[in-house]
Amino acid sequence: MSRSLKAHILLVFITFVWGSTFVLVKNALLDCTPQLFNAIRFVGSALVLALVFRRHLANLSRETLAAGGLVGFFLCAGYQFQNAGLSLTTPSKSAFLTGISVVLVPVLLALGWRKKVNR
Repeated sequence: MSRSLKAHILLVFITFVWGSTFVLVKNALLDCTPQLFNAIRFVGSALVLALVFRRHLANLSRETLAAGGLVGFFLCAGYQFQNAGLSLTTPSKSAFLTGISVVLVPVLLALGWRKKVNR
């Protein structure tokens, strides 16, 4: 099997997995609120990461913790908005809006930050 064919098969597989998460999260939101869903998700992830990287936690500087907290806040806010929207619409519309944001990033870089974007 050629590398190109493997790459295409993996791309289709990853797209299927990514798209199916919207359906799974939509079903999970039928049983709980977006806030509770995100709380369970983020607290669980934090506990697993703290367990895996427990030796490194003591060496973190105050600046690193502040930067991580800021990034974590915006990540959590993004998921909160996405899940709140998903609870009000269909998984396909939510996936479309999330996917289109990937395409808009280079456009926003070119327009808002005057960055040269490669085609």
